[in-house]
Order: sequence, then structure tokens, then C-alpha cells
Amino acid sequence: MDGLDIYVQDTQVARLDRLDNGEYAFSYMPDKRPRDAVSLTMPVNEDYSDPFMIIPPALQVGFPEGALLEAIYRIAGKTLKIDDDFDILALVGQNMVGRVRILPQGESLSTASAVSASHAVSKLLRDPSTTTVLLEQLIEQLAIHVGLSGILPKAFATAPLHGPLSFPVGDTIVKLETSEFPGIAIVEHLCLLACHAAGIPTVDSELAANGRALLVKRFDCEKEGQRLGFEDFCALSGLPRTAKYASSMASLAGVLKMYCQEPALDTLFAMVVMNTVLRNGDAHLKNFGLVYDDPADPRLAPAYDVVSTVVRIRDDRPALPLSQNAPLSWPTTEDLLVFGETTCHLSRQDMVPILNRCQDAVRNTRPVLERMRCQFPHVLALERLDHIFSRAGTAL
Repeated sequence: MDGLDIYVQDTQVARLDRLDNGEYAFSYMPDKRPRDAVSLTMPVNEDYSDPFMIIPPALQVGFPEGALLEAIYRIAGKTLKIDDDFDILALVGQNMVGRVRILPQGESLSTASAVSASHAVSKLLRDPSTTTVLLEQLIEQLAIHVGLSGILPKAFATAPLHGPLSFPVGDTIVKLETSEFPGIAIVEHLCLLACHAAGIPTVDSELAANGRALLVKRFDCEKEGQRLGFEDFCALSGLPRTAKYASSMASLAGVLKMYCQEPALDTLFAMVVMNTVLRNGDAHLKNFGLVYDDPADPRLAPAYDVVSTVVRIRDDRPALPLSQNAPLSWPTTEDLLVFGETTCHLSRQDMVPILNRCQDAVRNTRPVLERMRCQFPHVLALERLDHIFSRAGTAL
């Protein structure tokens, strides 16, 4: 039997053991307070005597995916005998996004390597002469020390292609484009600017000098060095990370109402509208989340991982339908209004200004897009994004 120690901030609160039969046993340390819970879905007063068949979804939130996961297997798989998700958590669990940290039994917490790496990454990304090769070499060195769900465009899920490498360093998340999706860092930066212009709480982003990587300010890090809790809606729905497409926006809204005293359904509606306007086909359960200092008072996380996927996949569709029985196609304005009424409990009078703000935001961000096209004329994805912005600025 192998064991992992689970910390919230700097305090050990629980253990996860891998049993000889391949199942997993979870247990809290004695006398833990409600605010010490590792997840909104796993309060401290529940009975966890029955083993889990898989690693609890709440502990899969920061699990690396895609190219980063492949890098971990390539670098450390043979030497460290990595066999399953449990071994990956033991390797990267100390540096996952959110306030939960996971370490092999008996190991001590340390943050020195993350701070050092943060300075190195920031310096490289702000240097116009930095090449993709240099960044990839740095990632090779960091891969086994970080944990973050990678961004993987929906249509690439079963293909030998990858979205950007995505990993946390210090108080920043670095997203590096790959050869299969050139220009994605610039595309995401512009989409995030549009969301911000629409009045949607949105992560801060900074484009690398060479346009090939994006620095995203982490919203789970506080100035005092403490971490906010963060859980994506895959975990909040009790689903493993591989089931991120197995739901609907209406179900997501239901989970939001379940956990939040003030569910900010108008903000969720605005996010759905912007994902439609921008043709973001990667807005799945892992790309929405809740943040909190105290598990008793979670709130909707700011918009993150917003990318117009149709610039790469021309006929891409939404990641989630509006409701369980709705078609998996881009909703019309009327579809959005019905969703807002029935799911978000908004009046049409409330929704029309939101629709207008989203259209105005895209229209007002287009001059920035034009400057980017002049600065990075080799990025063909920007021509397609300009078409999307142009259309979205006049009609949904």
C-alpha cells in the first residue's frame, strides 16, 4: 500500500492510500475543521470508509494532460516507474493550482524551485530573442514539478495533435504554442481581452514578446502567498477529468446554484454568450470553476481558457450543449435568450444589454487584432479570427 499526504495550504488534512487491489482509500486527519475540506464535494464530516474505484475527482483538478503529461512520462516514466494517476500525483501534486497540495507520505513542503523557475520563465518570455526551442527546454526541466490541466482543443482529443503546453510557475500560468496550433497564444490573448471588454471578470494575460506564449496571472494566488481553493465543474459534478464533455451548460448552472449563495448567473450567461460569439468550442466542464477562501462561500471563477477554436477547426462545435436535449451546435440569439430565462432566471430586459456588451466588446477589440496582424503577419490564424470578430460585431 502506497500513501500520499494531502495538504490544504501548509497543513496536512488528509491521506490518500493506494490499496493492493488497485482501489483508493481516503481519510481525513482527526479533528479537522469544515474549512479544512479538500473539496466542496468532500466535507470533513462525511463517511469515507468505502474505497474509491478511481482517484477522487476532486483530486484530479490539477492533473496534467496532453503534451505536458507526455513530457512527464518521457522524462521520468522509466526512472521513477510511473504506472498510473497515483504516481503522477505523487510527482506533481505539490505544485498544483488551488490550495490543495499532495506529496508522497512523509515528504516536506517546499516552494523554492517554483520561485526560481518563475523568474527564469518571466525573463525568457519578455525577451524578444527567445526561441521556442529555449522555452521547450525549460519546460522539459519543469515538467516533473508542475501540475495543471492542459488545454487540449476538443477535436484534438483523439488525434496525435496537441494544443498549447500549459503549466503553472509561481503566480503565473505559462501557455506555450506548439507546432500543431501556431498562433494560439495570440488568439487566446485577444479572446481574453474581448471578455474583459464585455465586463466579464477575466484573468489578466500578457503576450510573450515573440507572440508564441502567453503569461496568465493566476487567480488562485493571493498577495500574502496564500492560495485560494479552486475546483473545476468536472470535479464539482463528481466526474473524472476524462468526462469533461459529458454534461450541459444547464447542468453546470445547476451545480453553480447548489454550491454558491450568490451564483452570479448573469455572469455565467455572459460567459456563454461570449463563448458563442467567439466560437470557443473548448468551453467544457474543466474550463469553468469556483474559487474560495472558505469552502462555505465559493464564487464563480473569472473567465479563463477562452479560445476561438474555429480558427484551427473550421467546423468545430460547442463543447457542451445548452441543455441535455439541445443539439450540439452553435446557439442562435433566441436559443441564448431561452437559456437565460429558463436556466439563469434572467428577464429579456436583463439579457439584451449583456448581448449588446458582448458584441460591442468584440467590435472594440478588433483594432487590437489589426495591430497584432501587422506585428505577426505570419500567423494565419489571425485572418480567420478577424473574420469571426467582424461577423460577431454585427450579429450573433
